[in-house]
Amino acid sequence: MRYFDNTMSTFFGKPKVNRKAILFGGTTEGRILYGVLHKKGYATNTYVATQYGASLINEDDQSIHVGRLNEEEMSRLFSEEKPDFIIDATHPFADVVTKNISDAAVANGITYYRVEREANDTSFQNIIVVNSFEEAAIEVSNIDGNVLLTTGSLHLREFSSVHDFQQRFYVRALPSEDSLERCRLAGISNDHLILMQGPFSVALNEVLMKDLDIKCLVTKNSGEVGGTPAKVEAADKIGVPVVMIGRPEEYLPDTAITLELSKCVKMIMNGQI
Repeated sequence: MRYFDNTMSTFFGKPKVNRKAILFGGTTEGRILYGVLHKKGYATNTYVATQYGASLINEDDQSIHVGRLNEEEMSRLFSEEKPDFIIDATHPFADVVTKNISDAAVANGITYYRVEREANDTSFQNIIVVNSFEEAAIEVSNIDGNVLLTTGSLHLREFSSVHDFQQRFYVRALPSEDSLERCRLAGISNDHLILMQGPFSVALNEVLMKDLDIKCLVTKNSGEVGGTPAKVEAADKIGVPVVMIGRPEEYLPDTAITLELSKCVKMIMNGQI
């Protein structure tokens, strides 16, 4: 984690040892917390869903585990590993994963921290807020012209029924083999694929939408870390309506400790976790 290298000795002091952590990541928050925990000397096992997610952290680190776990598998893992605490830094749209992690943590009596990402302002005039990908597809069906879909490749099925889907939709997703395969299965041609690692600047979003003659932008309410404000601002500048999918509600146990990233980093640095 190069971001911390020049100041780590000043902030962290003597490493904290004999504390065991399990971190669920695959996000920017997860990458930052991975660096903080390792610099502090915590014995940390990190879990991500994909190999691409692991490569963004440190693909040579054997303590990074790739693959999706259900609640039963998580509970068994926690029982065997017996961590002092669990940090859930998964994506705000990974609500099922969060529920599985928190339920398994409660079942094993382990302290559970949920890192929450700040939501976006939805007061722009041209934002249509919906509650699901299915609702987003309905809204897009009422808009003519090219569509820039920036919600990744996991939910292409929900949009496939929109008229002229393969001709109208441009898909921006992570540059991974999984993303490419899902797009190909959905019939998205190579010239309608933008496989890039974000987040992106306002200027880049604006140029891309102008170049592709985009008439509608679809995004998730993924916060600043997810690049949503830059997408919305670019769309607003050129008068493109935005269909924004609101976050699913998270059902956390009463014992869950919710923290913003900065607070979580500070607590680890100060030995409070």
